[in-house]
Amino acid sequence: MGITEQLNETVSKTETSGVLPSVSAVAELVAGWFGFDEVQDQDLYSETIAAAVAVVAGGLILKAAWNQLHCPLALYADSSSAPAGSKSPVLVATKTSSADIVTSVDRQIESEIRRILVPAFPGYAFIGEESAYVSSTVTMNAAKTGAPAWMVDPLDGTTNFVSGVPHICTSVALLRERHVVLGAVYNPLTDDLWVAVRNRGAFLNGRRLYCQRHVPLSDAVVVTEFGYERSAEGARRMCAVVERLLCERVRAIRMLGSGILDLLFTAQGVVHVVYAGIAGEGWQPWDYAAGVLIAKEAGCVVASLESPPGMTCDGEFLSRCAHDFDIFGQSILCASSRDLALEVHHVIREACDRVSEKHPADA
Repeated sequence: MGITEQLNETVSKTETSGVLPSVSAVAELVAGWFGFDEVQDQDLYSETIAAAVAVVAGGLILKAAWNQLHCPLALYADSSSAPAGSKSPVLVATKTSSADIVTSVDRQIESEIRRILVPAFPGYAFIGEESAYVSSTVTMNAAKTGAPAWMVDPLDGTTNFVSGVPHICTSVALLRERHVVLGAVYNPLTDDLWVAVRNRGAFLNGRRLYCQRHVPLSDAVVVTEFGYERSAEGARRMCAVVERLLCERVRAIRMLGSGILDLLFTAQGVVHVVYAGIAGEGWQPWDYAAGVLIAKEAGCVVASLESPPGMTCDGEFLSRCAHDFDIFGQSILCASSRDLALEVHHVIREACDRVSEKHPADA
């Protein structure tokens, strides 16, 4: 059953954005998943409910925009380029490159989530993907030094959204002392709500999540995302790893277009491995945060692919698997078991080493 069905469709109108799930309904539902005590767990209870309300509110905006956008009208960058009598509901712009796009919907959702979270938690930093590209140094530094910080991706899968691929979501995570302590993700097109609290488990629409345990590499479904990397050197490294994985006869390799949902699919046992960050295509903290916690709470192994000098690769990698993932790192490997993570780590390292040997300038 989808989350809005469980909430008995208790959605009330708001003046700013038009949709907001009933806080009391979300509180009753989600609190039951984790067995919160409103007195003993007062702060964590309030934070978790706020995050769940925020992602559902943002997701309902996203769903309305999806329904409005994907009609016979084409998407136009501005209203002047649209045919007479038509009106594009979404404006599209670029950020770091032509491949890195942002829409007016991203910004609308982030604004709504900010409106929900900031007044309720005035001492917490707020780091949203879209505002981070304008001014993020102060808030990002605050999060890195351990201050409580909301990490928000208003629309993960923006290219999917614009292109009509129904694989998108909204996510919110809370960092404290550089650790992700809670994460919430909502996919409005499937009406799925994932919530995880550190050391209390991960849930999908109220069902406790446990990842699929070890499968051999030959049976694994592997997911990666090439992101915005477009250099010849980066392309060689990314393609070399894919080629090597295929030669190892993995069951399948997929690119689904949403890093957060990639991680959640690993938590659900739908796929077995997710990796990124081997050639500068690594994700930002808001791409990792909620998904990493949900995956870890479901039993997945999560580690960085970066290997500091002076340590043996295998020993250092296994040690890193046992400790907290650095949310501010530049790479990720998430797998359903340590053995599978180590196998894929070997493949990635060997493929990248071969590229470096053949193209020394890439090293």
